Amino acid sequence: MFLANGLKLRDRGCTLALILAIICVCAPALAANASDQACRSIAKLTIPSVIFTEASLQKPQEIPADPFTAFTGASPQAVKVGGHCLVRGVIGKRQGVDGQSYGTRFEVRLPTTWNDMFLFQGGGAVDGFLAPAVGTIPCRNSTAAPGLLRGYAVVSMDGGHPSPDPAFGVDQAARIDFAYASIGKVTSVSKQVVAKFYGAAPKKSVFMGCSNGGREALIAAQRYPLEFDGIVAGSPGFRLSAANIAQAWDTREYMSIAPKDEAGHPILSRAFSQQDLNLVANAVLAACDARDGIEDGPTPGSSAGSTQRSCPAKAIRRTAASRLVKCRP
Repeated sequence: MFLANGLKLRDRGCTLALILAIICVCAPALAANASDQACRSIAKLTIPSVIFTEASLQKPQEIPADPFTAFTGASPQAVKVGGHCLVRGVIGKRQGVDGQSYGTRFEVRLPTTWNDMFLFQGGGAVDGFLAPAVGTIPCRNSTAAPGLLRGYAVVSMDGGHPSPDPAFGVDQAARIDFAYASIGKVTSVSKQVVAKFYGAAPKKSVFMGCSNGGREALIAAQRYPLEFDGIVAGSPGFRLSAANIAQAWDTREYMSIAPKDEAGHPILSRAFSQQDLNLVANAVLAACDARDGIEDGPTPGSSAGSTQRSCPAKAIRRTAASRLVKCRP
């Protein structure tokens, strides 16, 4: 059988099959190329006070364990992720009153398969570090898949200062960034990045964090309530005015018993020996372990909060732990 254009029907069938085969082979490559172009175009975004330092399409890979998980509460495990766009930058780069370089560093990871949702990953301790924006659940024993693997666009930040210690406190602007301002800045910028890459704003936005990340989650709810649809605030470190005074007292006392280095400076991390720490741990167990009806030692996932409610401080003070500092030379 012949068609009007002179091709036999079977020839036309072969032609169509060939076209479809070409489409099947080329479509993934075209999609990857489009994603790469969309990712690289983010670096050309013009946002006041924002400097983009990286915008590159990433292949599926294993991201090493975050070394700061002790601060954030997440599990220290490597994470296998799919293809995504990685964007890094800094907001409000400047020189502080102490001569140090300041600014809020941020990282956004945009999965090529998006679930239309945005996740702000909170920090920990006093911030000052940029954790991989993978959306790891901030609970040490969690087995849930990180947000990036579930299709969330995820952002992380350093809280507005470059190192994980309180030295930034001499700079007033850095204190404000750490307290709340960096959260608002990063939320605004990262949502613009999301819209640029996907061509649409996220349908739902969530903030998730533990410890200082939990505090940041509550700040997000209090100061930026219209930016988030959900808040996960785990063990939030709050009442910082009182906490800072307590920390200063603790540090002074610990420094007085800490061994010194060759230059005569106290080594705070060695203020307590392993023997000292074992003494405290054993004293707490002796006072509290049987209160749940079973003497089984520390259990995974138990929280300090639940221990405090079921084990009054006076019960612990009656144990050897109360004599810890007094017994040191």
